[in-house]
Amino acid sequence: MKRYIINLIGKILLKYKYRNKPDAFNELYKITGAIKNNSTDNSYILIAPIRMSQVSNLFEILIGIYAMIRGKKVKFFLCGDYLKNNDYTPKGWLYSFLSRSINIAEQNRVTKLFNLDVIKITDLLTDNDIKYIKENIDKRSFIKKEDFIFEGYNLKDDIEAGCMRYTLKSEIEAKDISLIKGYALTSFILAKACTKLIKRDNISHLIISHGIYSTWGSVLSVFRQNHIPALVWGRGYVGKGKIIFGHNMGYHEEFIKDPLPSFKLTNTQKELTLQYFKDKMDNSKAVDYVNYYKGLKTKEFDIESFDRKINSYKIRFGMFTNIPWDGQVFNKTNIFPTTRFYLKNTINWFLSNPDALLIIRAHPAERTRKTAKGTETFQSLLLELFPKNLPDNIIFLSPDNPITSYTLLNKINCAILFGSTMSLEIAIQHIPVIQTGKFNVSNKNIVFEPNSLDDFYRLLDRAKNGNLQVTEEMYQNALRYGYYFIFNRHIEDTAITLGEGLSFKKFNFNTIEEFKNNSFLSFVYDEWILKNNRLIENNYE
Repeated sequence: MKRYIINLIGKILLKYKYRNKPDAFNELYKITGAIKNNSTDNSYILIAPIRMSQVSNLFEILIGIYAMIRGKKVKFFLCGDYLKNNDYTPKGWLYSFLSRSINIAEQNRVTKLFNLDVIKITDLLTDNDIKYIKENIDKRSFIKKEDFIFEGYNLKDDIEAGCMRYTLKSEIEAKDISLIKGYALTSFILAKACTKLIKRDNISHLIISHGIYSTWGSVLSVFRQNHIPALVWGRGYVGKGKIIFGHNMGYHEEFIKDPLPSFKLTNTQKELTLQYFKDKMDNSKAVDYVNYYKGLKTKEFDIESFDRKINSYKIRFGMFTNIPWDGQVFNKTNIFPTTRFYLKNTINWFLSNPDALLIIRAHPAERTRKTAKGTETFQSLLLELFPKNLPDNIIFLSPDNPITSYTLLNKINCAILFGSTMSLEIAIQHIPVIQTGKFNVSNKNIVFEPNSLDDFYRLLDRAKNGNLQVTEEMYQNALRYGYYFIFNRHIEDTAITLGEGLSFKKFNFNTIEEFKNNSFLSFVYDEWILKNNRLIENNYE
């Protein structure tokens, strides 16, 4: 009865949700119908949305149906409303209940609509399996690293990322032990289910999004360790819905590990790269999915006094922040394990160097991001560490400050970052970047990366003394990688047109034949599924 009520409420919510906008799944069904999975292969492609949403999982439905049309056997792995701590679980029992209801209704609707071959967690785990997992969790304190290892799989990053996504904070506190155990339960359940599935079936490929958090990350960790080819996808901020791919790892991790491309840029490619970054700095233009400064209103801020103050310093540093809780799992290093540690040690240097100015520009997304009360911001983290007034040589600019990050570039001698795409943008402006965390420009001789805390301070000293400069080689590397990252790694999704907030607007095919001949879907299928090639546009590696 309870499950019936949840599904009924979910159906009502779905009707309400799509009352004034196109329903992608229904529109797709009108074109393709339910494709029969008649392949006689003894192996199959597993697509693992875990949950179901048109914004988050439409690509997976498209590539799954496309692969079936091309003759491959495909199965979908769904949670079936089994996981209490889902990585999209909102705070509050009511919001959690409504999210759960619409998720299970969407899963049921899509499964029935397209007659999908679905595997659910309940198909794989017995009551004894769950009992065994819960007993394991009860025995662990989740203080030691080994507490996060389950049956040979290290799930620490996945569990912690799930907790951070829920708490919206960059660090997990001791009081959060029940939450940690909740996400550990999700992670261990999925690890156990996937292990049994791999032993039972012959799975040729895995397709999954994100590649992190206690759901998708745990699934990827198991498949990766069992050497089953995995494609991790997500919609990047470059362009309007372009897709980025990771191969057997999350795309963030792959960008960090990617070597600097060896190809030489043509003059046209250099011009395209420079024009892209020039347009990105223009608030009136929208070259990407989101322009954080669009609509920024001039607030009561004394710009003349600000300019007078910063001009009184010979050396000016700019700190460009990331959202503390978002992505720390990817950015952290052994030297700088948290945003808090990075911030505290940076400010400590400026406390000892009062003749150098630090301007901290908060991430503009903190202005528009709709999140729950208690969300950690860079400002709240700063106030925790330094509750009293900041020293005179440190200025904090709030997310809605009229001085944008790009305006600030004209006023500084050196930039300091933890992990952000801004590192690449700043390096292309010939401004030296000291990057303490890992990101896409890591290990490519584009930015200055300290190998110890003392080295970090030495780099700051060099910048203060005017001895830290972007070399011509670093600049050319930044240009080359910039082209590669923008134009090769972000791939145009020609199958659909997206609207505001990556919401579905329309399909770019009207018949099943046009669908079969779609350039993007055929590229993914031919290059990765058939040839096991990495998905990189123009293949300039």
